[in-house]
Amino acid sequence: MQSYEDAFGASFGSDRRESQWDKPYFDNRNLKSEDRFVAWIGLMGAANNMIASLPKAACFIGKIHDAGLQAAPRFGAVSLHPIADGF
Repeated sequence: MQSYEDAFGASFGSDRRESQWDKPYFDNRNLKSEDRFVAWIGLMGAANNMIASLPKAACFIGKIHDAGLQAAPRFGAVSLHPIADGF
């Protein structure tokens, strides 16, 4: 089994109590607010399809992720995050 240092690097401390992972990696004092619209495009009935057939559900979910990934470049400042049964 890997040591903690091998897995996460010596810069994160010699053990978990000294880990840098628990400290923020950005300075939140300089954050500026920004208006954005957020939308969730989901696949209705995905859970039911997963119960019936996991390969069938994977195909449906793959199709919706693919559709989102193909459509996103057509719009300027769109951030797309495929997650579970939607994006």
